[in-house]
Amino acid sequence: MGTPSCQDAFDTLKDMFTTDPILTHFDDTCPTKLETNSSDFALRAVLFQLWEDEKWHPVAFHSGKFSPAEINYDVHDNEKAAIVAAFKAWAYMLM
Repeated sequence: MGTPSCQDAFDTLKDMFTTDPILTHFDDTCPTKLETNSSDFALRAVLFQLWEDEKWHPVAFHSGKFSPAEINYDVHDNEKAAIVAAFKAWAYMLM
């Protein structure tokens, strides 16, 4: 059994992982925005929605690793690849 401080830390993490703003369910009536980014080796995207509390809440996360050929792309091409990958991943929500 752990110490009381270990239990407190575990309870805090459990609470943080099970409450907002971890992820919310997609609502097609809320304003939506997509943020993407890429590095030399990977792409990332986050889908957000504006909720009644006037805050942008994350709805979905997406990441991917570039292929050996994609690693050689210019920066702007990798950024475009991140946008395309996000639209492909979430087309059912964004259409």
